[in-house]
Amino acid sequence: MRPGTICIVIGAIAIAVAGALWLYNEYDDRQAFEYSQQTAQDLFALIISGDNVRHISDSLIEADDGGEDEWTPDTPGISVTPDIPDTSENADDEDSADTAESTSMTYIVVNRVAYMGVISIPKLRLDLPVNLTWSYPALRRTPCRYSGDTQHNNLVIAAHSYRTHFRDINTLVEGDVVTFTDVEGTEFNYRVVRVETLQPTDVREVVNSPYDLTLFTCTYDSRARVVVRCMMNR
Repeated sequence: MRPGTICIVIGAIAIAVAGALWLYNEYDDRQAFEYSQQTAQDLFALIISGDNVRHISDSLIEADDGGEDEWTPDTPGISVTPDIPDTSENADDEDSADTAESTSMTYIVVNRVAYMGVISIPKLRLDLPVNLTWSYPALRRTPCRYSGDTQHNNLVIAAHSYRTHFRDINTLVEGDVVTFTDVEGTEFNYRVVRVETLQPTDVREVVNSPYDLTLFTCTYDSRARVVVRCMMNR
């Protein structure tokens, strides 16, 4: 086979692979959009009705603020209880978490998954449910609580860079509005104060910060993280 023909064949294969990957990502994005939108509607209906709100009174397990160089959470955001499935892939890692002060959180179960509320970003026309616990499979459906909570003004929410999730949070600017509605119907209003790009190793900067709310996702090439910092309107 001539060198020119080989190049053409290799190029055609590369284009086919790229096309297949694009189609897969679009399919994944669409599935996440449909799931998250239906779940958000179900959550809002339950919030309005005041039904099925459950409470967690055990000590929270917060993401470790150091010792690891990977941008991954260490444990789910709650102590595992019989009525909440453990969705963390690292739940058995004894060295992966520190016990924080005792607090109380509320959640609603939809389709056997515990959600803590809905994050709304009017500029991006987004209303998305927030999973109470973090895991890679969960991120393929909805944003997830990475660490913190509204009580201590340190909530961190992660999501995939899907077009219908957090892909465009890098377009937010200072003063843009972000709202979080918990499952009891309490609305927390925030304003964007900073948008930054951090490296995957900068876990401490995300978890330990003076900001009331942090949103983050991967950049398009997955080499960095887009981080949006918000403060509550008081």
